[in-house]
Parts: sequence; structure tokens; C-alpha cells
Amino acid sequence: MTQYVKLSQLAGSDTPHMIFATNLLGHAGSIWMGLVTVLAGISTLNTILPSTSKIMQGMAEEGMYPKIFAKTNRHGVALAGMCLMCGVVAMILITGYANSSGLSNMILAASCFWLVSYALTHLNVMVLRKRYPEAPRNEKLRLANIPQIIGIIGIIYMIWNISSDMESRLMIYKLFFIIFALLVIFAFCWVKFVMKTKPFKAVPIEEVSEEASKWRKEAERQEYVYQEGQTVLL
Repeated sequence: MTQYVKLSQLAGSDTPHMIFATNLLGHAGSIWMGLVTVLAGISTLNTILPSTSKIMQGMAEEGMYPKIFAKTNRHGVALAGMCLMCGVVAMILITGYANSSGLSNMILAASCFWLVSYALTHLNVMVLRKRYPEAPRNEKLRLANIPQIIGIIGIIYMIWNISSDMESRLMIYKLFFIIFALLVIFAFCWVKFVMKTKPFKAVPIEEVSEEASKWRKEAERQEYVYQEGQTVLL
């Protein structure tokens, strides 16, 4: 790589992939990399938009989200969630926020949410294993929770070192905690006043297992086939 471009040049550019492709293949390289970048963006949106809307659809079907997000069109698309996600992406592009340094901070703040969710998953495994040691499961927890503890420590390390610049790091933490606080308030109010359930009361594992069994049977019953360019539910 260093035969075609200096590492310092790549580090100081917002589009290092374009610089490398241009230096490697000339003008054809810039065209090729531009095309690849556009296709990568399209494929990413094609994955994120429907998957996120499906998550919101599932939450709405379980009463954890407004019912409008559970509605689908004749093609099975969760339209409300799709429109919401498209609106957010469009707003970022129209306002020019996508070209600002704040976008990087927002992406890293979102990464913190993913990391925290994995840490909570590790913690859930440890708590559930201790609370229900005889519950049936596919895999047993081994090595006395050491893998989970190592995972949590690694996640904390990654969050602490989310950015090399302290000012950016503090801004990322600020965004994370503000959004996190808003989500906690929304979740608490929704569970308390809409679902009318105690927010901190654990759901019995028997109820969870029964619900999971229903979902598994429903998934086995459903089969999607493509016919004349449309998805048909059998």
C-alpha cells in the first residue's frame, strides 16, 4: 500500500479509499471506487431499513411499541417503520449533517449502544444461569462465567477508548447518555402507563419459554416463496 500512497495522506483524508484507488489505477480507479462506494451504500440501506422496521414491527406486535408499526402493506413490508427510517436518513442528508464531523460522533455513540447491548447480554446469561440453574438450554455456561466477565471488561475498554481525542470522546458520551436517558424515559412510561406492567418485575421463565415455543412453531409453519416477482406466504 505504501508504494502508492503515504499513510499520513490516508489518515488526513475523509475519503482515503478514493485516494488509494486513484493512485493505484488512476482515473479509472476513482470511477471504480466511486461505483463500489455507491453500491455499498445502497446495500447497507437495503439491509438496515427493512431489518430495523421489522424489529419495530415485532415490538409493536408484542405491545412494546405503537400499533401503527405492526401494520404491513400487501408485500409484507412494515411501512410505518420503513417511512420513519427513511425520514431520519433523508433529514440527515438534507440538513447536511452527513458532511459534518458530528456525524462521526453520532455513529460512535450508536456503537456504544451496540456494545452496551452485548454487555447486557453477557450479564443476562450470568444472572439467568444463577437464577435458573436447572432450566433446559442448548448450551451450558462453562468456565465459571469467565468468558462473560472477559467480554464485559473488553466492552468497557472499547467504550472508554471509543475515540483518541478526549474532546470527541466526551461529546460521544454526552450524545450517548442523552439518547439513553430519553429511551429509558420512553420505555418506563410505555411499560408503566400503556402496557400497565410493573417495569422492574421479572417475567416468569415459563411464560418466556411458552412464547418462544409459539414463535418457533409459527416460523416453522411459514414458508416464503417467490412467485412472479412477489413474496407469497404459504
